[in-house]
Amino acid sequence: MDNNNTSPCVLIIEDDPDLRRILELQTKKLGFRAETAENGRIGFEVAREICPDLILLDLMMPEMNGFQVLKRIKSIDKLAATPVLILTASHSDTHRRKTQTHMADGFMTKPYTVDQLRAEIRRVLPEVVLS
Repeated sequence: MDNNNTSPCVLIIEDDPDLRRILELQTKKLGFRAETAENGRIGFEVAREICPDLILLDLMMPEMNGFQVLKRIKSIDKLAATPVLILTASHSDTHRRKTQTHMADGFMTKPYTVDQLRAEIRRVLPEVVLS
């Protein structure tokens, strides 16, 4: 799949610049157009503007944490159905339950493999053909 406007769009909201770049490269290799944001506040604004097909969201970030972003995304009609996958270093069952309460579509702990990421994206976006 080429990287044009007909490709599905993923928004990566991650404060770690290295991981953000890695996720961008991984999702582009899977056939997505990738947009990125370095904190929750910017990520939420970008999500409202572009209405991505998928959001990859970190939990622990400055300005607005992932829980706050998730709650706001799911409260807006045009974004409520957008799948949100949580990618976090937290292995806390409390965090996992809280993301489910806020209607996250998936929860993955870092580190993860590209195969795990691909499988999770396939689960939440079965209609998208991945490279």
